[in-house]
Amino acid sequence: MDAKSYEYWENLTDKERERIIKTWNPYQGDGAQIIYGVLKSFKEKYENKEGIKEIDSGIYHGGIYMIIATVKKGAQVRLPKSYKGIMVMKFYEQ
Repeated sequence: MDAKSYEYWENLTDKERERIIKTWNPYQGDGAQIIYGVLKSFKEKYENKEGIKEIDSGIYHGGIYMIIATVKKGAQVRLPKSYKGIMVMKFYEQ
């Protein structure tokens, strides 16, 4: 099973998403269309939250997509550990 569109991805269960993510090689672009949709949705929900400086996506060690939220120094921002099956990492600006 492969997710070809963000709309399809939204209707999957967390377990289905997890199975698909394990088959992706982000270094070859697998799942990129899904990540763009998840990132857009995450930004719409959290970008204007107080303390958020920047939101982007990246690839974690070992080839796992992640959402990266840069938080202003000293800000207390609560974010989910994952969003629509994608890991969320929070970093504080230096």
